[in-house]
Amino acid sequence: MGLVAQHDLHDLVGTDRRKPTVNANGKFYGSAEFSTDYVPILDPARNAASEVFHPVRDPKTPSHRDDPLAPSPYWGDKPIWDAQTSNHNPMMDEKGRPWFTARVRPRENPDFCKKGSNHPSAKAFPIDSSNRHLSMYDPASGKFTLISTCFPTHHLIFAEDANNTLWTSSGGSANGVVGWLDRPMFDNTGDEVRSQGWTPFIIDTNGNGKRDEYVEPNQPVDPAKDKRVHVGFYSVAVNPVDSTVWGTSLSPFPGYAVRLAPGADPTHTALTEIYEPPLPGYGPRGGDIDRNGVFWSSLSSGHPAAFDRRKCKGPLNGPKAATGRHCPEGWTYPIPGPNFRDITETGSAESSYYSIYISIVKQFSVITMLVERHNYVSNEMEFVLHLDRSVRHLWVGQERTYCHRQSQRCAVRAGERQMDHPARAVSERLLYQVGGWPNRQSEHRLERKIDVDHVLDAHHVPPRRRHGE
Repeated sequence: MGLVAQHDLHDLVGTDRRKPTVNANGKFYGSAEFSTDYVPILDPARNAASEVFHPVRDPKTPSHRDDPLAPSPYWGDKPIWDAQTSNHNPMMDEKGRPWFTARVRPRENPDFCKKGSNHPSAKAFPIDSSNRHLSMYDPASGKFTLISTCFPTHHLIFAEDANNTLWTSSGGSANGVVGWLDRPMFDNTGDEVRSQGWTPFIIDTNGNGKRDEYVEPNQPVDPAKDKRVHVGFYSVAVNPVDSTVWGTSLSPFPGYAVRLAPGADPTHTALTEIYEPPLPGYGPRGGDIDRNGVFWSSLSSGHPAAFDRRKCKGPLNGPKAATGRHCPEGWTYPIPGPNFRDITETGSAESSYYSIYISIVKQFSVITMLVERHNYVSNEMEFVLHLDRSVRHLWVGQERTYCHRQSQRCAVRAGERQMDHPARAVSERLLYQVGGWPNRQSEHRLERKIDVDHVLDAHHVPPRRRHGE
């Protein structure tokens, strides 16, 4: 990916997750977070790696070189990471442009974010500082657009609404807000002030179904008012069923799945619901939502968790209900996996870090796969290799599809529904370079070497080998 050994590849994106055909055969863009301001770029079609420098607005933007660090047993006490942007997470839009949660300036916010500003969100909930902001890279022009946000950013996601709204998480920030960017307004005007908004997390504790005057997190519940809660999205996801925004909150223990219903004017109408995972599960980290509106999360307790709000039996709001513990029946801990030796409690040694629900092929519409990732790079690559080497077993609802990537049509056995697109995903060339086949012949028991001419042919399909090889 163009990174030397002392740099870190934190995350990677290659398509718009709402429409995976975007950027077909295009480049992948990474984020190096604390380690460098260069964005690594992989071109799998040409087997080429490159990088582009991510700028900042203000040269006084702090660098991670100045972070308090302990000496490294390998590198010594010399700081080797030097990143002002702190580029954390990329996401691609429908135009093939990667967007990043990145730092573009020092921590203190401009005046339009603070108390006394006329900005609608600042009037409702002023913010004095933010640790990360937003940026967008346009591959066509090779230029970055830097967006100074009042709200802190960590992860980001595009909604499936008419505005392609960009929602962000705050990483559990003490600011306790969720922020968004109106994409069409920003694209058309370039006005970062008018295009952004944010809101605190307000629970409908008086149970009247609307947002009212509220008490602060350190104040007792007032049956006549709502209540602001001190939570902050770590992950962020948009429910395709009802456009609510979901995320995970790491604290207070044991953490929450958080649901935000934006309403007509999110700054003033958004209402929040919190749902605490029942023990033995705790510590939601990464999370995402599937096409049925079920929220999935990786818990620190080793449980892959699913929360289905439709299973809740009692009231979801009100002074006695909105405690966070009011829907234990909505939680399940599926696929526990093997646990550590001599551990009798439920859980898993797998310890997944982030759960992502991915639509595999848009044309198939109902084909989906749950990918649980505890390491961004290795599992992302394994996912690509799996798609290319064996797209033979895909779930279509309750029916199983069998197809070989050489096939031009794949028939579902139950009903013989025809699919008109080939199942080939990426080239043998990518497998050759990323999968390390030349150096793993003993592991794969290859009977012959792959011809170099075939490796250079992006459309070459290798001969089938015996099962297991």
